[in-house]
Amino acid sequence: MLITYIPKSSQKETQWSGGSTIQLCIYPSDSSYELKDFLFRISSANVMVIRSSFTHLPGVSRSIMILDGEVKLQHKDQYSKVLRKFDTDQFEGEWNTTSQGLCKDFNLMTIGSCNGKLQNIILNSLKISAIQ
Repeated sequence: MLITYIPKSSQKETQWSGGSTIQLCIYPSDSSYELKDFLFRISSANVMVIRSSFTHLPGVSRSIMILDGEVKLQHKDQYSKVLRKFDTDQFEGEWNTTSQGLCKDFNLMTIGSCNGKLQNIILNSLKISAIQ
């Protein structure tokens, strides 16, 4: 896999009902979030409204990690969970998911046989985020 650095000025920022999101990585690099023809996508979002609904994404597995703030995720007919800094949740894109609270988050989306998870690790007493 070829890794290409994309400067912040060239990163794709889009708006959604709850705020904004920046695509940090998509693979394959010529795939498209809109077409859902990627294997994985990494992004960061700013949730800027107290109550918001996640985009319905059938066939997409989602992982989220809170970088700042706090939110309560409600997965209708599944479960609810409060997430604080560095907490994670994994859920399916077809679930009806809403959030309450303001935060900045880090996201991993996967499709098909591609899978992964987010977790924080401590190195020299310093927390950082990692993808597996």
